[in-house]
Amino acid sequence: MTPDANAPPHQAELCKDARGAAAVEFVLVMVPVFLCFFCFLQVGKLYMANLVFQHAATVAARAAAVIVEPSLNPGENGSEDDVKTVARLALGAWQTAIRNVDVSVSSAASTSDPNGLVTAKLTGKFHCGVAMAARLTCGSDKSINLKATARFPLQGARYRMGSGTSSQTPVGDLAGAPAKSVCDPNSPFDVCSR
Repeated sequence: MTPDANAPPHQAELCKDARGAAAVEFVLVMVPVFLCFFCFLQVGKLYMANLVFQHAATVAARAAAVIVEPSLNPGENGSEDDVKTVARLALGAWQTAIRNVDVSVSSAASTSDPNGLVTAKLTGKFHCGVAMAARLTCGSDKSINLKATARFPLQGARYRMGSGTSSQTPVGDLAGAPAKSVCDPNSPFDVCSR
């Protein structure tokens, strides 16, 4: 911009003054750079939350493998509420970011298949909290629904104590009908002779 020859002297000096131009250029360039950085940070946190949530599902399935099916897991093993507690505790520090966690447990184990799979399904909401990026990466409500599923075979007892003896009898059909032996004579632990 060229100063007007008829302009007052102080206005002509202002037109030549370039101080502050670097600050304005810095702001124009750095706002998109910071926005990209915060979006990458939010996406990274989302992936980490997803990994932690999957870990919680795995821990819940492991706990459910010894807790569910009381007829196949004899003794005091806990309740299904314990599975839910274990899943929430497995989230650790992420419990504040991952809310509304719901745990459902199902079992395909039976007396005919004592090693059936136990499934733990988790659902929850991850609340995005990174400034400037939460709405862009997580939507207008700033949250993402998470789902995770894990399966483990039932870890029920295979042997029970015989009545009045110190020997153990293989357990198959827990209803009392004769069952095929689950002893492995080639086992290094020699479980059949105990």
